[in-house]
Amino acid sequence: MNDGTTGCALSLVSRYIREVSYPYQWQCISLAGFKRVLQLAREMRGASGRRPIYHLFLCDRYSPPPDCFPHPDDQTAYDLDLLPALSTILEYASQTLETLVFFSDTCFYNGAIGVRHLLSFPYPHLRELTVRACCTPRQLASPRPGDVLPSYTPRLERLHLALPYHGMSSDNLQATHNLVHSISPTISHLRLTMLDKWGSRRVVEVVHAELAAVGIVPRVFDLPPPDWDSPSTAIALPVTWDRLLPDGLRFFAIQPSPTSTFYCSCCMDLRGDVDVMRILERISVVANKDRFAYMDRRPIAVRRCHTDPMEVAGYGYVEARSDWVERVGDGHGCWKQKEIINPEDEDALVDGYRRSPSSIVFIPKSPSSRISKLRNAVKRLKVW
Repeated sequence: MNDGTTGCALSLVSRYIREVSYPYQWQCISLAGFKRVLQLAREMRGASGRRPIYHLFLCDRYSPPPDCFPHPDDQTAYDLDLLPALSTILEYASQTLETLVFFSDTCFYNGAIGVRHLLSFPYPHLRELTVRACCTPRQLASPRPGDVLPSYTPRLERLHLALPYHGMSSDNLQATHNLVHSISPTISHLRLTMLDKWGSRRVVEVVHAELAAVGIVPRVFDLPPPDWDSPSTAIALPVTWDRLLPDGLRFFAIQPSPTSTFYCSCCMDLRGDVDVMRILERISVVANKDRFAYMDRRPIAVRRCHTDPMEVAGYGYVEARSDWVERVGDGHGCWKQKEIINPEDEDALVDGYRRSPSSIVFIPKSPSSRISKLRNAVKRLKVW
């Protein structure tokens, strides 16, 4: 992957090399943090020539400090500082971008503003777009005065929306349809990642009905029995809503809501996690494997919640960035289920990543690894 680092290093050799390598220095850029976004925007405003950007990863806030957004509750800072910087970067890069990831880690209000701002630019060469934010599709469909509706992206092939869908309620279901079709009605790959814990049952009903309508899964299939019940049958509902899946879609992937050890007697009948998730798992078995992928919720290290080891968090920064890196390198990225990796398997780890034909997953190395032992031995030798 030629990400521009070679060109930046060569630019320090001489003035001639700097001029020759200038157009190749910004081909692939990853930005995480309020200050870094502002810094790149200032550099773009003062650039003497145009350097094409083909792959861009943007994160509006990422801890630890001081690189994160300094005032999470300060709306003025987001509007007056970050949005103009995003405008500068996207206006500079939009005409050449091929892959774009926008990872919003702020509150739902700021996230909705940032995503709508992102979608207001034309992307004539964009082929893959990932949007991860804490706002629902309905909140994205309610622009503030002066906001521009999503622009048309004529070459977009792959769209990944990681959002809280609030259980595919009727308003969010319609808003999701409007959002997908307004971005591009001709995409070939679509992935929906659920970030909230609402209404798993309705999500499965919608997914089964949509997939059955386009022939990816059968309308009726047998379900394995849960521990407390007998075998049953899943029957697809008729699609009475505006379809989520665009015409001509070749591949659909879904990652369900994150799990939790929390139990609520008043809403578990709406979630029905144990009963409902087995339907998705069964769909992954009976579906056409070339057209469907189920990103299950096994506790992969990059998704594991720090506060509760048994809880699987949603689509996080490390996973999003590793997927983007792999897609830039012509890998599967977010379009294939990650493998569970043993951190002790050092032969499969390179700089904290497992590199294989199917996935790149960030795994912290075990403190008891051979490399750590060697490093500690060197430290002891220096002290001695």
